[in-house]
Amino acid sequence: MPTYRYESTTIDPDNPTDRVRLEQLHSRGARLLCPCVDPPLEMYLARTASGIIVKRMPETGPHHAPSCPSWEPPPELGGLA
Repeated sequence: MPTYRYESTTIDPDNPTDRVRLEQLHSRGARLLCPCVDPPLEMYLARTASGIIVKRMPETGPHHAPSCPSWEPPPELGGLA
C-alpha cells in the first residue's frame, strides 16, 4: 500500500501506529497528500466498517501517476464518457 503525507509526516495506512493517527486526522477533517505526482494530490479520509481508509478526491483519478493505486484512466478512454 502506498504512503501519504500529512504536513511533514509520512503516513502508512498499514502501520498500526499510523492507523491511530488516521482516526485522529479523520475526526479533524484533515486531508492527506498523495506524493505520486508533483505537486501532490489531496486525498480524503473515509470511515468504513473496517476502519478509516484513504480515498482519492472525486474526478482526480486521471491526475495520479499510472503506477499509483488511485490512478484510473480518463473517462474518454474508459468508455464512460
